[in-house]
Amino acid sequence: MKGVSNRSVAWIIAGWLIVGGVVYNAAAVTNITLKVAPDISSYADVTYDAATDIFNVYGTPSTYIDASLHTNNVTGGEFHLALKIDSNGVPVVSSFNTTNLYITGATAGYTTPLVMGQFAYFTFTNNGSADDFRFVFNTTGGTMSNLYGFQTAVVIAFSGDFTGSWTANFGSDIGGATPDTGSLIPEPSSQTLVLLSGCLFAVMGQRRRSRG
Repeated sequence: MKGVSNRSVAWIIAGWLIVGGVVYNAAAVTNITLKVAPDISSYADVTYDAATDIFNVYGTPSTYIDASLHTNNVTGGEFHLALKIDSNGVPVVSSFNTTNLYITGATAGYTTPLVMGQFAYFTFTNNGSADDFRFVFNTTGGTMSNLYGFQTAVVIAFSGDFTGSWTANFGSDIGGATPDTGSLIPEPSSQTLVLLSGCLFAVMGQRRRSRG
């Protein structure tokens, strides 16, 4: 491209690889796994109303594991996750907002709100009495937002009457859901894209030196 330096081309292609990879993973991710810390553990109730498509998780944060793996109590807080999911199990775009995830309380010097997030993607499993829902949110605020980074993940272990279908109401036993809120472990594909972009810069640099 006339008038565009090798470095500019490298930035453009690398940016496309990284951003494109994130978008791709958001649509196709199957493995949402949390790091050990930071982690906020909660007790909650899960309800789903098939008539309104509202998936709601409401409960109380109990503990926070910090970077030193020390367990701290969380006081005076609430855990709230709300989203519309249609009868096909597909999140409804119009329900995405900056407080799809909202966690409050006080712990280890952090105060309300602790973490806020806007829905990005999710998966779920139906294993009889041992179901789980796994969500990723784009972090939008909170005093702990710097600990969680760009994305915050929530894994909800669930004991209730979910059958794998989103055409009927379901809910947890009282206190039968245990959401863990933590940082997402990147999938290998995302890490590979970052490495590829690094290799691209190296190749472009070598070409420039050769021409010199």
